[in-house]
Amino acid sequence: MTVKNQTLFFSPLVKGELKGGSVEISISDTGIGIPKEKLARIFDRFYQVDGSHTREQEGTGIGLSLTKELVELHKGKIEVESEEGKGTTVTISLPLGKEHLKPEEISKAEEEKEYEKEKERQGYYQELKVKLNIRLAWRYWIKKHFLYC
Repeated sequence: MTVKNQTLFFSPLVKGELKGGSVEISISDTGIGIPKEKLARIFDRFYQVDGSHTREQEGTGIGLSLTKELVELHKGKIEVESEEGKGTTVTISLPLGKEHLKPEEISKAEEEKEYEKEKERQGYYQELKVKLNIRLAWRYWIKKHFLYC
């Protein structure tokens, strides 16, 4: 990873950059590219550019669809540029902070803390229950073997 002018280069084909109030991530390849007439469908679930039985690329066609859904949940955008014979670049832009989100779209830390506390309480009660059962079992065993002799 290298940093140059607030741009992170993870490899020659992946870069991240701060732009205004957002972060922009670009992923590029030097593959065969995507024909222009097929670009509009690449975010459709299960769509594959090469639908032939002899295709060389693996995949199920859900990766870009799921990526788009996640980006949109975060109020970001995803764009694709491609040129046949030269490759494809996918650019994701995500706003920083949480001001762009509705209150119900933000995970509430307090609710998460309360949930964790409840889990701890349940674990504590479960531990007490086990200890109580062990004590009762010992009492039964002692009565059976020593008090009724």
